[in-house]
Amino acid sequence: MGTETARLVTLVPGVHAFVGAGGDSNAGAIETPDGPLVIDAQQTVPLARQFRSELEALGAGSFPWLVLTHYHLDHTGGGIVFAEDTPVLAHEITLAKF
Repeated sequence: MGTETARLVTLVPGVHAFVGAGGDSNAGAIETPDGPLVIDAQQTVPLARQFRSELEALGAGSFPWLVLTHYHLDHTGGGIVFAEDTPVLAHEITLAKF
């Protein structure tokens, strides 16, 4: 069973998972000297905003990259929340559908 609400979980220092609620997709972030490298962007803009906000609450001032693992909407739907000021790294098929 999934969690009741989406939330950021620190797996080990510097590695975080944004765990979806009740079957929602998951995303992640790995802290780097330049800020957290974001892995996938969640399926909706509100979830992506929550994910970004929780990373910012940990001290993230900027995001060096948004890495999209594949083009499915549950991983890219909230991408605009990061892509406004973050470079996107993805396969060309994913970028074409993004």
